[in-house]
Amino acid sequence: MHYSWYNHLYEILLYLLNNNLPAEKIDLIDRIKNRNKVSIIRCLNCYEKYQHPKVFESHIALYFYKKNFHSLAKKQLLLDLFNPEITYNSTEVNIYRNKLIQLYQQLNIEIYDFIANDYLCPHCNKNGNDIRLDNYYIQTNNNDDKTLMILGF
Repeated sequence: MHYSWYNHLYEILLYLLNNNLPAEKIDLIDRIKNRNKVSIIRCLNCYEKYQHPKVFESHIALYFYKKNFHSLAKKQLLLDLFNPEITYNSTEVNIYRNKLIQLYQQLNIEIYDFIANDYLCPHCNKNGNDIRLDNYYIQTNNNDDKTLMILGF
């Protein structure tokens, strides 16, 4: 989990510093622009759907940075981004994470690490060579983060 958060923070800071941009220009970063595009693995044997845990957490980290990076920078509190209680363990993030987990459960998408499990589907035990990556878009209604939807594209 921490890897996704700190890796994205590094990329954000590097981009802004290398391009001599202020914090409010975070929206120029491709990962931030595309944060709601996610890949879901589908087993072609049983058609069950999975997402790698790092991809799942990556989306949550980018959601947080998009929403909070500029205000923390403005208040000169960027060091707070290293505090788990403000970032990946915060109430706001846990609420969003839980809503996303619920949405995944409704859509029968399981968080599962194919790589660590030798590319075996946990449902049918077939080799993971028979998989497909489906692209989806996570959308909130009216930017209120209360209602999440996943749209295929």
